[in-house]
Amino acid sequence: MSTKLEPITGGRSKPPRAGMGRPPGSVNKTTATLKEALQASFDELGGTRWLVELAKSEPRAYAALLAKLLPSQVNMDASVTAYEPITEIRRTIVDVKARDDEI
Repeated sequence: MSTKLEPITGGRSKPPRAGMGRPPGSVNKTTATLKEALQASFDELGGTRWLVELAKSEPRAYAALLAKLLPSQVNMDASVTAYEPITEIRRTIVDVKARDDEI
């Protein structure tokens, strides 16, 4: 008599990767097929020329496409400066009484 417990599978063996799912980064077959179809239709419509014409005739639709390509969040660690960075701070002490006498 064996002491090892084995699951009841109904006599069928399971595939070696059963229950593991798709590996990370692998593309769903339906998604891959759709992407290929979109690429083919884009090429057939004229590719870049078609996008230029879309931008001229339907600027809102073109802008919506561009919006889909932009990141939805901005990295707050990005450094964007419109002015030169501050490298020095000077402190000047002024005697107010001496200044009032001059005026």
